Amino acid sequence: MLTSRKTRQVLGSAVCALWFGALLPGCTAIVDYEREQCSKTQDCLDRGLSDTVCSADKTCVRNLDFCMTNAECIDRAGRAEFVCDKAVNRCVELTTDECPTLLPRSNKLDEYLRSESVLLLGLEGIPNAQEPLLSHANALELAQDDFETIEGGIPGPNGQKRHVVMVSCEHEPFQTQALRTSMDHLINVVKTPVIFGPFPLNFMSIALPIAIENDVMLFTGGYEIGDNFQDNPARVGILFNNNYSANVLVPTSNQLLTKVLEPTIRKDLELEDDEPIRVAVVRSGDTAQEGFISELFGTMEYNGLSAAENNIKGNYEEFDFGPLADPRVSANVIDTALKVAEYEPHVVVLTFSAEQAIPLILAIEDAYPDIAHYINPPSAIFPALQTWVGSDLSRKRRVWNVLGGQDYADLDYQRLVNRLESTYPDGPKGLLFAGYVGAPSYDQYYFTMYGIHANWVAGPDGTPLPETGSNIGNAMLTKLTSGMYFNDPRGPANSILPVTSRLLRGESAIVKGAFTDSRFDGSGNLSTKGLVMCLRTAEDIAKNVEDPFMQSGLFYDPTTKELTGLDNNKCLD
Repeated sequence: MLTSRKTRQVLGSAVCALWFGALLPGCTAIVDYEREQCSKTQDCLDRGLSDTVCSADKTCVRNLDFCMTNAECIDRAGRAEFVCDKAVNRCVELTTDECPTLLPRSNKLDEYLRSESVLLLGLEGIPNAQEPLLSHANALELAQDDFETIEGGIPGPNGQKRHVVMVSCEHEPFQTQALRTSMDHLINVVKTPVIFGPFPLNFMSIALPIAIENDVMLFTGGYEIGDNFQDNPARVGILFNNNYSANVLVPTSNQLLTKVLEPTIRKDLELEDDEPIRVAVVRSGDTAQEGFISELFGTMEYNGLSAAENNIKGNYEEFDFGPLADPRVSANVIDTALKVAEYEPHVVVLTFSAEQAIPLILAIEDAYPDIAHYINPPSAIFPALQTWVGSDLSRKRRVWNVLGGQDYADLDYQRLVNRLESTYPDGPKGLLFAGYVGAPSYDQYYFTMYGIHANWVAGPDGTPLPETGSNIGNAMLTKLTSGMYFNDPRGPANSILPVTSRLLRGESAIVKGAFTDSRFDGSGNLSTKGLVMCLRTAEDIAKNVEDPFMQSGLFYDPTTKELTGLDNNKCLD
């Protein structure tokens, strides 16, 4: 169980006190927050603790662990993976089995840590699950280097610049205990005020309550987090999402259904106007999706009727996939597929992640082939679906990926992809793999740094407020959503100095990034375009393996609330 910072301190006090009371040798410090243990090192020696010194928090610490500077800890360990926690004068290791990597991944890391002026941030990623997600760390590191190169670091005490080091935690989907362990490390050892995503599947259901309790900001993306936690007011200023959420995915999916799929299905199956189409919505059973499901049901229209009216007539049905679990070993896939197939839907809307959606699509097709169209999360990166579609144009036309994002033609998006490919030649490539994951991550770092700058002068008389997650988040909500618009034609990096200068004067700014701009809504969501994509055929994928998706040309505009590009739908070619 992950404990809060305060609870962890109290528990540590009790356990270590018992150890010393029993004269056991394993305890490295007595962390007692109810009383002082020492005022000088002699007090520790008088207790018979000959190998300890009195630390800044007046506890007895093993001499080997005692420190005054980061450099002492790094030199003792022989590697730049340690810092000195000056609150307790103790060396702490930044890396663990779950969090093995520090950014930057270069010799600058040793320099930054030895400087003593360092801000530690967290990163939760799943690079072992899908190689394209390596773009997440690559883009954060690229943005990190932009600020270091242009600004020399972020504001610090006494006019000093601080460097940023990120601790990257890595685990595959469904490893929820690893998530809890890594968040415990980031919050209670690293003491980060910010953790960047992604948080896949049901991870956000675990991560958000922990973040709220410990005042740590989460910045990530994905419809499973977006509008689905709106009912929790404590998330405001804590949870930020600059990718896609229900407010984009729902209207995009609904208009795709009404304006594209229903006419296509009626034409292909030669249905009369009074013959209804049936829609099946498959949910995962995770409460994190309730906001998405509710909004979908409340706004969906087909057969000239609402979803509620279609439900009464038997033309709308929901199926529960059951608790989130690895679909490769779950019988839920077969059970749910058989139930959906028995219903004989014309459209299947899948509301959970592609790791589950792809096996379910294939199982439905085994039982009920060649009829249903599928609206599902981004899934073309999964070879199983690519193999199933192959060169079959009919199958290609029945799998529709709805997501939020940027038009590939956007110059800032293209520039970032080029930079990622050239800076990380062994990393993911292409407008999809490098760009779709990399661009929102790149912007996450930028907007967070701007929030930290704004928070630095947010206190009385332009003094810094404590660097907590909620303070940084509130600075982002109040200082990045109005004011002068910055969109330098040379790219986001060229806006760093003018934007930070403005923020440090207490002024506001809106900043264009590689994915979207900084106009967060009141809940911390950013509106992107709604995109409709589909798989390329096997022949086209072979020509460009980095881009198995193709943009259809259909875009949902959240401003006009219309789906555009209906006369140029490449996915129906």
